[in-house]
Amino acid sequence: MRQIHLAQVDSTNSYLRRRLAEEPDLEEYTVITATDQTAGRGQPGHRWEATAGQNLTMTLLLHPGDLMEDGGTLFDLNILTALAVRQALLRELPPGAEVKVKWPNDLLVGGRKICGILIENTFSSSRLDASVVGIGVNVLQEHFGEGYPTPPTSIAIEQRRLGVTPLTGDGWHDRLVYEILEALEEWRSRPVSRLRAEYHRSLFGRGEVARFARPSGETFYGMIEGVRPDGRILIRELPTGRRSLYAFREVSMVLTASLNLGL
Repeated sequence: MRQIHLAQVDSTNSYLRRRLAEEPDLEEYTVITATDQTAGRGQPGHRWEATAGQNLTMTLLLHPGDLMEDGGTLFDLNILTALAVRQALLRELPPGAEVKVKWPNDLLVGGRKICGILIENTFSSSRLDASVVGIGVNVLQEHFGEGYPTPPTSIAIEQRRLGVTPLTGDGWHDRLVYEILEALEEWRSRPVSRLRAEYHRSLFGRGEVARFARPSGETFYGMIEGVRPDGRILIRELPTGRRSLYAFREVSMVLTASLNLGL
């Protein structure tokens, strides 16, 4: 592993993409971290905002050809990353914390967002060449602004909520990076079928009635039945029982911000 830590950067994903353009042979598991990210990026149309020095903002380089050769898809890279971060979070959070994966690539604790993932792929002659994997974890931050589509939380908030003294200092930073990379290598060694099975076991809202919204603003109630290998989510709409497949940005789960954080 090669780690490059920056005091300030526009975006760790953008920085690594620039480095990769300059150094095409950049070694796998090169990790970029930053104390302050001034233009953090989430999914298209969204920004990732984090208080400087209080959260983990990291991006790592992968060459996941082995995953593709094992019958994997691009979405399996999302699954791999989400499971690795989930495992690391479970090591940091107090016993009793429930970490779920919200389709397609967020991690939630008690229905509140603690982590976002942004993966950007580059191709060479239609073959997956490299993946720039951005991971943002809320760690020490306990105060957030308004207007988040999914109410936020952090490791410190969840520790306080469960009666544990919150993290302090900066010793958590390198430990969390190491735990994520260790879990990533562990999950990467397993068959794609096992990754998909664990993803479904960890899928937020699966088998539960929830409210969903289409881009038009229309809302409906339904139940998540699963996620296909290509990343499309299967929802059984209620009360009709009609089963429909949706790609990313074709539907979203509506979560309320009026959740009790226990502070």
